[in-house]
Amino acid sequence: MAAVSLRLGDLVWGKLGRYPPWPGKIVNPPKDLKKPRGKKCFFVKFFGTEDHGHVSLRFIHEVYSES
Repeated sequence: MAAVSLRLGDLVWGKLGRYPPWPGKIVNPPKDLKKPRGKKCFFVKFFGTEDHGHVSLRFIHEVYSES
């Protein structure tokens, strides 16, 4: 499997805790929120909810569009 390079603004499927994977967008975290130490993660704002949080890289999958 090829390495994936995720960037700010990318659309992703992210999974937090026991919740199922949900579509969202990689965004900048609030300035007062610190990134978890030692973890490769991105801050994701989930669509259709007010949920957001740091999601571990292993629980993020890019959204692909077929063109």
